[in-house]
Amino acid sequence: MGYPMARSCEFAVVKIVPDPIRDEALNVALIALHPEHLDVQITPNPERLRAVVPALQPKSLEELSASLRTLDDPALTTDQRIQRLRSLPGIAISDAGTLYGESEADLSSRIQDLVSRLLRSVRAPAAAPAPKATRLTKELSATFHREKLLGGSGDDLERHKVVRNLPVSSDGLLRADFVAKNRRIYVTETVDLRTEGDLSAARLKDIAVSAVTLDEAKRKFGRSTQRYFVYAGNKTAEHQARGYLSAAEHHADQVFNFLSKNDRAKYFDFVFAALRGDLAGAARSSEQRKSSVSRMRKTR
Repeated sequence: MGYPMARSCEFAVVKIVPDPIRDEALNVALIALHPEHLDVQITPNPERLRAVVPALQPKSLEELSASLRTLDDPALTTDQRIQRLRSLPGIAISDAGTLYGESEADLSSRIQDLVSRLLRSVRAPAAAPAPKATRLTKELSATFHREKLLGGSGDDLERHKVVRNLPVSSDGLLRADFVAKNRRIYVTETVDLRTEGDLSAARLKDIAVSAVTLDEAKRKFGRSTQRYFVYAGNKTAEHQARGYLSAAEHHADQVFNFLSKNDRAKYFDFVFAALRGDLAGAARSSEQRKSSVSRMRKTR
């Protein structure tokens, strides 16, 4: 009685290394060095790589995969093949390991198991992260609730409601602060820069994360996605965060400073018009009415 012949192949892990001096690297691909060809498996959730390379595009990963396959020479030894591939800039490649399988199908399954273990996030969150809770998100939520536009779950998108904390990345780690839908998707990211003293590094990082989230939202929902970036900050905060705010503008269709009455009304105009068909200026009129009522109360 015959037994199936065991299969084996060499493999290595490819890391993306944009700046060797900063010693930052993340697994980007797994290569299986078959005798006749090179199999390149790119990470299933590339958005996690943007923690190291914010400007990384899916096209860049496709080009990397093509470059690895083009540069490979199966006629060489395994060590020589890997050394040849290491000549590509911006990456590092591990030494080779060996995979064994009872059949080609078994070997392929083991490769996919490695992809899952090495190219995905180290761990997935046990539960959905809590919505961002800042003074700004609370103020926006209160307004949407008052206008009967705040939804409770992703299913409410189809009811033209504003939904909080919606995932935009495949691993669920990047979540948009507010998402609405009416023929197209409307995504809002927020950063509250109101603080005593200078802005902390964490506040500045929040702006960068918001920009990446808006970028991922467009990838997930399509090119017609409308992206809004809303921040709250005085002139001093704007000056300190100038570079970060400028970068965020490249990932947003509209940018609003919530502390500006005009900006605040314009933002609500966009959302109300999109979801309810309100005429432009409806939100501004609402803001003016509330301001008038407030002044009347103070004079009593």
